Order: sequence, then C-alpha cells, then structure tokens
Amino acid sequence: MIYEILLNDTKYLVEVDDTEARLRKEKLREEEEEFSFDIPDIVPYDEEKGGEEIRTTMPGQVISIEVQPGDRVEVGQTLLVLESMKMENAIVAERACTVLEIPVTKGQFVGNGGVLFRISPE
Repeated sequence: MIYEILLNDTKYLVEVDDTEARLRKEKLREEEEEFSFDIPDIVPYDEEKGGEEIRTTMPGQVISIEVQPGDRVEVGQTLLVLESMKMENAIVAERACTVLEIPVTKGQFVGNGGVLFRISPE
C-alpha cells in the first residue's frame, strides 16, 4: 500500500508492506532521496477480547490521547487528537462506551484504517 504525506510543503510517498516501509522524499527537482525503516510488530486483533474497534479514516500522527483504558466516556467526549495534513482532528466518542484498549501512543504515525481504540458500548 502506498501513502502520500505532505509535510512542511514537501511530498513524501511511503510504501508499506508486511514488514517494512520505504519512504521516498520527492523534491521539487528531479533528485530523490530514499529511506527505509522497519515496521514494529503488529499485534493481531484478538476476537476473544471482544469489544469494537475505532479506526482512523485518515493517516496522521497521534498528538494527544485524552482517555485511559477503563475510562467510561460520554457522547461527544474527545478520545484522541490526530494531526493530518497540518490540521488537528479530534476523534470523539459517537456513543457512550468504556475504553478497553489503546494500541497507539502519543507521537505515533497511524495509517488510514489504523486501530485507535477498542471499546465496549454501554
């Protein structure tokens, strides 16, 4: 899967497979720089734990996490703030629920469709 990221007016293309991501910095000139880094192990979803997943609809960096596992949250309460395309986007609870798990950390980049929370509806 390839993601396009715009950061400080520079476009980056990130190609991600199961074990590695390759970052290509596209400059305004024809030159290119290539970077490579490993993707940390991903813990597969455990159906036995139950609950529902809240996933991101856009790639971005986690700026802040406003709740902890075990917290009960109300409709409209901010769960997390995600920065995408130089804009901060608050991820809010669409219904009352209990936070079961938070598989992301502050500063982490999350791809489109990445799991942000696992919740138990009230």
